[in-house]
Formats: sequence, C-alpha cells, structure tokens
Amino acid sequence: MTKAGQTDRKRWRHYLWVAVSLALSAALLGWIFAMMDVAAFEATMRRVDWRWVAAAYCAVLVYHVFRAHRTSIMLTPRVGTSVLFPTFCLQAAIRNVAPTWFGDLSLVYLLRRFHSVAMTQGSAMILLLRVLDMFAMLAAACLALLLPGINLDPRVRATVSVALAVVVLIGAALFLVRQYSPRANNAYVRRLGVSFLAHAIDRAKNTALNTAWHLHEMSRLHLLPKLVVDTALMWTAMYLAFVCYLHALHADLGLLQVLWLFVLLLPVDLVPTPTPGNLGAYEAAWFVVLLVLGVNADRAMVLAVSSHVLMLLSAPLLLAFWLGGRLLTGRANASLTSSAG
Repeated sequence: MTKAGQTDRKRWRHYLWVAVSLALSAALLGWIFAMMDVAAFEATMRRVDWRWVAAAYCAVLVYHVFRAHRTSIMLTPRVGTSVLFPTFCLQAAIRNVAPTWFGDLSLVYLLRRFHSVAMTQGSAMILLLRVLDMFAMLAAACLALLLPGINLDPRVRATVSVALAVVVLIGAALFLVRQYSPRANNAYVRRLGVSFLAHAIDRAKNTALNTAWHLHEMSRLHLLPKLVVDTALMWTAMYLAFVCYLHALHADLGLLQVLWLFVLLLPVDLVPTPTPGNLGAYEAAWFVVLLVLGVNADRAMVLAVSSHVLMLLSAPLLLAFWLGGRLLTGRANASLTSSAG
C-alpha cells in the first residue's frame, strides 16, 4: 500500500472512530433522558446547596495542585508547582468537554507548548503517573473491602475481590510469559490468535523502558515515595470532592458508601472512554454503581445527571485559574526582563 493510501486509511479510521463515539454518546444520553424523571431532576437542581458545591470545587483545585506538584518534581529542569498548576487547570477544562483519551494527549501538548517539555519525556512521565493512579485505585478498592459497616451485597464484594485478583494475576502472568518464556515471541502469540496482545505488550514495554530512561537521566528514582504520597493526597482530595457533591445534592449516602462509589467509578476516569466529555458513559456508570449501593433507580438516575452537571460547571472556574495563572506568569516574566534591562 502506498503512503497516500495509508494516510487515507488512517483518516477514515479516525472519522469512523469519531462517528462511533458520537453515536455511542447519543445512544447513552437518549437512554438516560428516556428513563429520567425530569421533574425530579429540576427539583434536585433547585435544592442544590451551593456551599457544598463551592467546597467540592475547592477540593478539585487541591486535586490539581497535587497533580501539578507530582509532575513538577519529575521534570528537569524543574518547573514550579505554581507555574504548572494553570496548565493542569486548562487540561482539566479540556477534558470536561473532550473524550478522556484526548485529555492525556492534550496534557503532553500543553506541557510542550507552555513549559518546553519534550514529547517523549511527557508521554513517558504520564504513563508512569497513570500506573501510580492504577495502584491508587487498587489500594482504594482494598480499603473499601476491608472497612466494615456498609450494607453491600456479598456478591458485589466477591465480584470486586475476584476482579482485583484477576487483574493482578493476569498482569503478572503476561509480564512473566513475555519476559522469560523462550516461546513468547510475536509469532507464537499470533498462533494463539491474539496478535494485538503482543503489540500492546511490546508498546507498553518500550514505553516503560522510555520512562525508566527518563527517570534515570533525571535522577528522580529516589522521589518515588514523594510521588506515592502526592498520588494518595490527590485522590483523597477527589474523594472529598465526591462527598461534597453528594452533600450538595442531598444524597443519603454515608462516607463508606461514597468510598465504594468512588472506587467503582475510578476505572471510568482512568480508562480512556470515547464519548465527548464522557457524556453518557459517566451517567451510565454512576447509575449502575448507585443501584449496586441500594439507591432506587429514579433517584440514581437523577443523582447521576445532576452530579455531572455540577462537575461540568467547574470548567469556567478552571479556565479562570488558567487565565489568571498565565497573566501572573506574563507579568512576572515582564518584571524580570525589565529588571535585567
């Protein structure tokens, strides 16, 4: 196939992906609005306690502060947390309206555009941070399993426990087979009918090596404990934002129930979903998890849509912090320039 033919094929594949994403989002939203009690939704929005919403937005900003800080300590030359924070606010605002997979790509671009971070370094760094986020999700799931005091269906506990065990075992098995088996080459895996798996493992391995190289070059391996602490504090802030959102909506959920909601919804945030702004997928995930937690279907659907509306309303605040940060940075640079002159 010629180079032009390959380009056309990629272009049409991209268009197909966009069309499928939009169709999926529209189908999910159609199902949601067909099931939702509009009058109950309007009543819920009229009763919103905006003090709790303000507290939630503060927690979200703290979340992005810790995101910026853990990125800051990995960069060479180091970029201050206060300088990175507006960039993360802009990326979060973009992710509110774009598919989640585009959010990580936009972060790589923004780091290069505003802070001169190489694309390879930015990509490798984000991969490592995503791995830390995955471990945070597993740790939160284990914590939710160990804490008593929530009336959760034993089948749900068993399902989550088995899922955690399967994820760990599959990950370990794939690594060991790919790393140490003499037959674990691309041809052998293709004969098993899963050639895409070999490609995915190779890409993950190469990216991980790229990450390790950058960390070694930056002499940042000793900062892993700080990264872990930042990741824990970051997700704790987001959990508190969930608590505040649900208090604002007068949801009758305890702290442990919110923890389970948070744990079961984390994959929706970490997995790159194709729908714009996570529309449809977000509400569907919230609806299912709230049903599991014992909330009736009508109330669950209203809470799912209302919480997403409140989260989307944070976009102007995030953009304002980005603009404010850019203005302050520009004035600081101008002051330094005039002082030097």
